[in-house]
Amino acid sequence: MTVVGTGWFGTVITANVQNWSNEKDLVLSTYSENQSERLKTSQQAFELMGAYITGSSDLIRVGTDDWMRQLTNLRTAGQLDELVKSYNRADVDWRKKADILSFLLSYHFQGKTVGQQWNELRSAVESFNRCAVDYYIGRRRKPTPIPEDKDVCDDKYRSIEDKREPFIQVLDESRQDGWKRWGILKDESRQEPWWKLWGIFK
Repeated sequence: MTVVGTGWFGTVITANVQNWSNEKDLVLSTYSENQSERLKTSQQAFELMGAYITGSSDLIRVGTDDWMRQLTNLRTAGQLDELVKSYNRADVDWRKKADILSFLLSYHFQGKTVGQQWNELRSAVESFNRCAVDYYIGRRRKPTPIPEDKDVCDDKYRSIEDKREPFIQVLDESRQDGWKRWGILKDESRQEPWWKLWGIFK
């Protein structure tokens, strides 16, 4: 009788371990796909933002007195043309993709916090861009361009830096919450006994 009981108990353990292992594999696979999408969306956000900030900064740079004096030089004029084209491409990309990224960040990170922080950062980036465009246009206003301002838009750029850190922080916090949600990482206080995890005893 003891042998039969032991054999039954071993069979139950083996079956439940296999079920638990299959469920765990499915969770890990789904989690891996979710993390892949999160990483791809985060990378797209930073690449898009970086290109737009760089393009906006170039508009400010070509408004300096040094650049203005050299515009009679064909090489400098050609460089200016390339920088403006590069900015225009970044501007078109931003207008096409910023809204989509707002949705994707909220969707893949399963909550409002990441999406909200992105929208605040996005607002700061767009404010910096408007400042840069206004300065660029003003410096080329004929016949009376506005004077050079070496500190132009600095406060707008600092606002981007102020918003970027909270955005990075919520991305990291959401990643750790995802580990817990998918059962990859558990709070010690909530760790279930091994027999409950395997479904042997309730």
